[in-house]
Amino acid sequence: MPREAIPSASTLPGDKPPAAVTLRPYQQQAVDAAYQYLREQDGHPVIVLPTGAGKSIVLAQIVRDAVTLWNGRVLLLTHVRELIEQNADKIRWLCPELNVGVYSAGLKRRDTTHSVICAGIQSVYERGCELGAFDLILVDEAHLISARDDSMYGQFLADMEVINPDHRLIGLTATPFRLDSGSICGPERIFARVCFEVGVRQLIAEGFLSPLISKAGIAKADTSQLHVRAGEFVASEVEAAMDDATLVEAACAEIVEVTKDRKSVLIFASGVQHGRHVCQVLQDKHGIDCGFVCGETPDGERDETLRRFRGESKGLFQQSPLKYLCNVNVLTTGFDAPNVDCVVLLRPTLSPGLFCLDSSTEILTESGWKGMGGIGLGERVAAFNAENEEIRYVPTLAVLERETVEDEQFVCLETPATSIRVTDRHRMVVGTRARSEWRIETAAQVADRRDGVFLPKAGVMDRPGAPLTDDELRFIGLVMTDGCLNRRTNAIHLVQSIHQPWIGELQRVIQSCGLKHGVLLRNRATQFSNSSTIAQWTISHGKPRGSHKHLRGWGHLEPWLSKDFSPRLLEEINAPQFRVLLEAIHLGDGAKQAGQEWQRRSFHIGTGNQIFAERLQICAITCGFRCTLTRSNHHARDFFYLHIKEGKRAHVASTFDGRPTWEIEPSANERVWCVENELGTLVTRRNGKVTIVGNCQMVGRGFRLHPGKANCLVLDYGGNVLRHGPVDQLQVVEKRGDGDGPAPAKECPNCRALIAPAYSICPQCGHEFPPPERKKHEVQASNAGVLSGQVSDAEFEVRDVTYSVHTKKDAAEDAPKTLRVDYRLGLDYWVSEWICFEHTGWARRKAEQWWQARSPDPCPDTAQRACDLAENGALAHTESVTVRSVAGEKFERIHSCKLGPKPEPSPIWAEVDLSDVPF
Repeated sequence: MPREAIPSASTLPGDKPPAAVTLRPYQQQAVDAAYQYLREQDGHPVIVLPTGAGKSIVLAQIVRDAVTLWNGRVLLLTHVRELIEQNADKIRWLCPELNVGVYSAGLKRRDTTHSVICAGIQSVYERGCELGAFDLILVDEAHLISARDDSMYGQFLADMEVINPDHRLIGLTATPFRLDSGSICGPERIFARVCFEVGVRQLIAEGFLSPLISKAGIAKADTSQLHVRAGEFVASEVEAAMDDATLVEAACAEIVEVTKDRKSVLIFASGVQHGRHVCQVLQDKHGIDCGFVCGETPDGERDETLRRFRGESKGLFQQSPLKYLCNVNVLTTGFDAPNVDCVVLLRPTLSPGLFCLDSSTEILTESGWKGMGGIGLGERVAAFNAENEEIRYVPTLAVLERETVEDEQFVCLETPATSIRVTDRHRMVVGTRARSEWRIETAAQVADRRDGVFLPKAGVMDRPGAPLTDDELRFIGLVMTDGCLNRRTNAIHLVQSIHQPWIGELQRVIQSCGLKHGVLLRNRATQFSNSSTIAQWTISHGKPRGSHKHLRGWGHLEPWLSKDFSPRLLEEINAPQFRVLLEAIHLGDGAKQAGQEWQRRSFHIGTGNQIFAERLQICAITCGFRCTLTRSNHHARDFFYLHIKEGKRAHVASTFDGRPTWEIEPSANERVWCVENELGTLVTRRNGKVTIVGNCQMVGRGFRLHPGKANCLVLDYGGNVLRHGPVDQLQVVEKRGDGDGPAPAKECPNCRALIAPAYSICPQCGHEFPPPERKKHEVQASNAGVLSGQVSDAEFEVRDVTYSVHTKKDAAEDAPKTLRVDYRLGLDYWVSEWICFEHTGWARRKAEQWWQARSPDPCPDTAQRACDLAENGALAHTESVTVRSVAGEKFERIHSCKLGPKPEPSPIWAEVDLSDVPF
């Protein structure tokens, strides 16, 4: 979309179609700000509007302008099926003249020729050419775009740039940041900056959003004696406690008094009997007609009651509107009644997100498998997209850890391939033979099924694929299993008996990779024979010289080659590449079967390297292979076996040998835990067996604006706000501790308002609270710096080192370059240092000292020469580094290193005659 084609904001009103959408002032300002940015600046802008501010109206207006005024074509992208359908319906309703299509596998629609297309990124990210060119792309929930270039959004938008370099992009979101990477706008981001933003406080002040007020009821129920089952109060006990005649009459009297000036009152009862009791008291004692709906209410009666409550009753015998409506587990979610200005909670409830894993269950993160207490807010965990069976890492939104209580039960399943133990309300991702899609059921529901279910065991991660040939992948797999690194010469040695049937394949792979190598034949004793002919291949690291200069060393494969299974390999290879790699690994460390002629579909691999085993399992399940990891004690040391099979799911029968497969067992006063993320699923492992399940869901309530509605009052008779915090400030992290910390909310003794504990003066009546008692300081101080300039050091073992030549950004071509040294200190934790060989003065002297501590050779004059020597084994191995962090500074730095012995001078390679080797 050329910049000159975008009309100015001042000319838009007169040019709009007659049926243009009427925008609120801030919505019009958002549209104008986006147009102004697109006209005057490069890059892509973001509009920030809070939930309830009407993003769909802004989207519809921009879509209409792009098509009718600019004769453009528009793509509206989002991430979930419900939003795709919602956006398409909203645009059709607001702009009926537009030709709106949908492209979504979940909705079974693949429109490609419409002027406006609403699409799911999972369905289109590899189909840019099929969709064609767009002039304008709108991204709803833009904060979900990863900073990585190889993400689905990154890949798709790169294709759009090729198809139409003049297209423009606008993002819309309520939260312009990501927990994993900060602001979504910046020089290195897809979006340049926020062009318009309006806050919740402003919209409430201007009357566009309804504020929430919480008050405690005078007649509160005693919940101290209630038992908990599956993370929730026992329903029968709750109803018995809340259905006390005295309590119901007192509560109803107060509800009537407090809601005199309210227009629509929605009441949540604890049970059917309790709800009917409330309606009867309101009718008999106060002459109030209160509607009632529950699961047993016939559909026609239910629909008519809800229409009366919304004020929409129609027909020849139109009934009067209902001000009061009582319900039992019917209107908890998905009920659209913006006229509600009072909610009455006549039931106590624990957090609706207490669906938990047992303490032996691990969750997959970007840093590997982690158990209870190991995952923090914002840390990226593996989640399963049930729509396309993709696994991706998403930020942790909440962490839950709690004690089990009396009467809580666990649902358990233990088979050769599955190990599950979760609370019976935990959300399970399941499929059945009758329906092909994945859905959510509680563990108790799954255990009660008699037809069996499919459980997801693996998925496919969106990976670009490593820039490696199949034979290079085979070579890497063989080195990981049957290879070793000579630290003195930096050469790789591959050893294999010449009697193995695949020795010819090994030689072919080395030659196909173009590697300079030599072969030495020797006899040695093995566990199978006193004398066996062994072939040892030696592959140099650096580029060969002389007559072998057309070949190369193994150095170009170094980023992907590690006995621990390189993290880069884990991050980059796709499913087809993994199978090639797996077949090579199986040749080295797998269980073999003589005479096997069929296509292998399962692999059994043994290793004594736990890191290798863990990473191989992670790679398998993110490439669509089921994988079980078991541990045994082999010759007084741990040994690990992996059983890998193609296929992303496994069937669990309801019975086995006539016995129920699932078992129910009571809790034993143990701790359970879970985390929440945006996809609502988790990749978990228990006893080495992987299963994908649902996660906990922290659910809050919001109330829309409605004519004549000043705010929404929440009357709480169950102590819920005191238990969980104010309605608009629900706690999402349950912290461990001794229970003496501050409560999530407090009650004003004057007006009974329930407010956040930080208030010193009640915002509703002005009551002043006494100052809180100060907590004594800890016995020992934290070692983390809290003031600017404070220093903290930590020592790490070095797992890998890489070298590269670094050029400073925007530097001139002749500017000095540096040697960048990257130390891998964890699975995905790297710290770097820069050595200034091409500089002068103090920087050069520091580089000389650095080199002399690691090498007996003279210090090189260029960064490129230093890099070449380092990659060819000229430096001592770095065993550990001390990383220094300074409070107030953005980056960590290497403070000191512990080095191994210096190497000998440059290695000398000997040629070996291959003519006598029986290949």
